Amino acid sequence: MGQESLSAKAYTCSSYLEQERQRIFSRYWVCAGLASDLPDAGDVYPTEVAGMPIVLVRDRQQTIRAFHNICRHRGLQLVKGACTVKGGLRCPYHSWTYKLDGTLKSTPHFGGYYKDTCEGFNRTEKGLMPIRCEQWLDMIFVDLSGEAPPLAAYLQPMIERWSGYDFGLLRREAREVRLECNANWKLAVENFSESYHLTWVHPALNTLSRMEDHFGFDVGDIHVGQGSLKYNSGVVNGKSLPVFPGLADMKKQTVAEYITIFPNLMLGVHPDYFLVFIVDPLSPDRSVERMVFYFVGDEAMTSENQALRHLPIDLWKLTNDEDIDMIERMQTGRRSPSFDGGCFSPELERTVYRFQQNIGRAVSVEQ
Repeated sequence: MGQESLSAKAYTCSSYLEQERQRIFSRYWVCAGLASDLPDAGDVYPTEVAGMPIVLVRDRQQTIRAFHNICRHRGLQLVKGACTVKGGLRCPYHSWTYKLDGTLKSTPHFGGYYKDTCEGFNRTEKGLMPIRCEQWLDMIFVDLSGEAPPLAAYLQPMIERWSGYDFGLLRREAREVRLECNANWKLAVENFSESYHLTWVHPALNTLSRMEDHFGFDVGDIHVGQGSLKYNSGVVNGKSLPVFPGLADMKKQTVAEYITIFPNLMLGVHPDYFLVFIVDPLSPDRSVERMVFYFVGDEAMTSENQALRHLPIDLWKLTNDEDIDMIERMQTGRRSPSFDGGCFSPELERTVYRFQQNIGRAVSVEQ
């Protein structure tokens, strides 16, 4: 298996990251943000997909739209920070203004002093460049190519596997975890996809859910998954958080499962909460991670239950700090001329191997 793994250049070369941008992040569905990032009409949320600037907008009809975050005049980054707009999106450079549906509304003095248009200029052709955009649960997915299969089909293997969970009960926690690490984005995904390292890297976590309590599973052709049979809910003063209904019928009372939605979205379902974990490349050796947590029902979100909600968040923060040290050291190792791609445990790292093969196949596809 080792001979077919990704080489060091897949983690260290700018040219390889550019291929990933063109052949993966621009062709597959990518989670660009959360609907709850822009809860109200007029909310605007700039973000990036593999270094490509986009902006998410909730228009006056509550429809979420996605656009390339550049003014059509001179290419200025149109929106720099999350905000709420009362009118439209105004470019701060020359005051070109766009409606929230992307239509170009005004171009002051473009034809000369106090002349907002000129012969041959057609505003209808200069609106913001739209990006195909769909939502599942709180997650907003974009397809930069406009040619990916329907999102529902792309997510169907995961949706079917988790069909017994009532995700309509999920409520977002205000506290989240964001951080940067000096490692390639794929190393974070690979680390999330296997439990082989638990015993040595995560002593606290391993006391709750041991390496041998974990299992891997397939999720369609392109996504990968693993799970734990020994998840235990946190307890504070003899009390635990509400759990999904029907767990006993599904035999999932102590089961947690984690699925990597190709390429860079990692999801975790537990009896009492749901995790959304996004990792995005900044450069070949730098990435940014975001973890958002959702709990089950309104009762879970009371102030009295805050300490219980923070238990898993604190554990993930600790676990991720431990992981980052490892993946940064793996990044360092890939600078060695002796790194040959490594090898994989045929039992405990099948998911990592599959992920790498999916990356390799996608990058090698001719445009």
